[in-house]
Amino acid sequence: MREDELDALLRELRAVKTDHQAVEAKRAAKALPDSTHETLSAFANSEGGTLILGVDERSGEFVVTGVVSARQTQSDLQSLCALMEPPLRATIDLVDHSDGTVVVARIPAVPRSQRPCHLASLPAEDGSFVRVGDGDQRLTADEVRSMLAASGTADHSAIAAPAGSELDQRAVDGFLSVVRSLSSRNNSLDDAALLRRWRVVDDQGEPSLAGALTVGESPQSRCAAARVTYRVLPRTTDPVGTRHSGRHLEGTVGELLDDAVALLRADLGQVQAVREGEVVDVPPVPLEAIREYVSNALVHRSLAPHLRDRHVLIEVSEDAVVIASPGNLFTSTDPELLGLSPISGVRNLTLVRISEQLRSPRGARIVENQTSGIEAADRACHIEGTMPALFIDRPDSFQVLVPRGVMDTRVAHTAVGGGLGSHPADLTRLLTVATRLDELRTVYPELGAVVFDAALAARSLAPCTIETASARLSDLEAAGALRRLTARRRPVWAPVPVLPNNVGATTMPSKRTRDRVPDLIAAIVAAPDGVLTPRQIGDALGLTSPTSRNRWITRARDKGLIRPTSDNPFDPTIAYKVTSAGVHILDRAHPSASRRPRPTGR
Repeated sequence: MREDELDALLRELRAVKTDHQAVEAKRAAKALPDSTHETLSAFANSEGGTLILGVDERSGEFVVTGVVSARQTQSDLQSLCALMEPPLRATIDLVDHSDGTVVVARIPAVPRSQRPCHLASLPAEDGSFVRVGDGDQRLTADEVRSMLAASGTADHSAIAAPAGSELDQRAVDGFLSVVRSLSSRNNSLDDAALLRRWRVVDDQGEPSLAGALTVGESPQSRCAAARVTYRVLPRTTDPVGTRHSGRHLEGTVGELLDDAVALLRADLGQVQAVREGEVVDVPPVPLEAIREYVSNALVHRSLAPHLRDRHVLIEVSEDAVVIASPGNLFTSTDPELLGLSPISGVRNLTLVRISEQLRSPRGARIVENQTSGIEAADRACHIEGTMPALFIDRPDSFQVLVPRGVMDTRVAHTAVGGGLGSHPADLTRLLTVATRLDELRTVYPELGAVVFDAALAARSLAPCTIETASARLSDLEAAGALRRLTARRRPVWAPVPVLPNNVGATTMPSKRTRDRVPDLIAAIVAAPDGVLTPRQIGDALGLTSPTSRNRWITRARDKGLIRPTSDNPFDPTIAYKVTSAGVHILDRAHPSASRRPRPTGR
């Protein structure tokens, strides 16, 4: 690493005044800090990262202080990397900075099949860490077990179902009819032999776990995996004390899939979108994508012994649908290529094979597009103008976050003006996705591990190659709409913030967290009748996230600057007017807006 590259990296850290997911700075003036092995483990068990020694990170200034014995520190760090299990092959450079010599180590992520990485002299349960935001977090015993389980090849769905489990004979007959039609060789086997071949039952004729979950008789009475927890979270504008509504779904995989999709269809409702010049009602998330991710959670969840009693969780908020399945991503799957390349292996082979031959009670296939389902979901999101799903791989769970709502690309289009080149639709969509990801991080801190790179860009433009997506990102960077970050091990981009000023214009704010209340008031005053709905306020402020939008509405309302048109907070037609106090604030913040005609507020 060169001195100018180090300075660029430190500038990124100073901008946020803290370490982050991919970079850790330590003073380390005379020796390696005692916690160094924790950072090595955390980076190795995550997506890798950069360790900088000889930089004082206190107070967020990231001042270069240098290392007294740089070569000795470099040697000590190499030795410590060799003492990890598995050993780490880090790239360790000495950077002669004008303020002192700095040791910079790039720590690779270890293969998922070899995790957890830890100091060999410590048990895995005591010495394994993972990177969370700007810190190293010790893995729990369950998280260590999940990593070890994911690194194996055992098919936990093929084991015997809990004692007392029974099969539904009608469902079994339907399954047998389908598999006999697949090959003439299956017709030579009697029912018992065919069920054993497909591992619906074990060699003793008892139901397997996969058999119980797919063609079982009330499997929820014996298997916790035959349940789903479903929650609808309160909105940010709901009265204080409003609790989430929840329920438990029970049944076979097919029944759970049908019931979950039906509930999501009802709870998500419809939004308005422009299609071929006409305003039409569409779901805020393509149902094809929702069905794909619910199906994946039910079929590909971990059934390892310590996770077998956990349920799949579905949570619906104003911003997204989050589908969390027990167990982290299967080791043969590259999380960076999800949706971009076929999946080469599956965790529950028996459960998947049986599910491929079945249909749900409503007649839909349980498993569709086995090798390209995520790509099909991404394509549906692209067609409908919504954001692709975001993946969060944690040590003991895999979460799919599906953002809600058709994205408004008008702010992105204004931001880059006429510099869109020959691919305006692609570029405005990519910039809108990058901006929405930044907004969602304020609501879901765990998205700090999700980056806007060429892979996510390619998924946003599905079908699209990484090479084409990289070219589009370079175009946006050249137009000044995106900036490239150097703190990651691969190219990552972030939006250059462009926010609405007064009414209609866009400016570069000096701070990303500036007060938006004056802009909110100005937008309401500028409306023809002096009234705006929450969605119209979000459009005026360039905020696609309902949570971000409602945060500013709540702040303005609590200060007495705006008032609702209805006393019922659940009224779907609720809108907001400016009060006299809001007019006073507007006069001070936006003098030009104060000269416009405006309605009388109280």
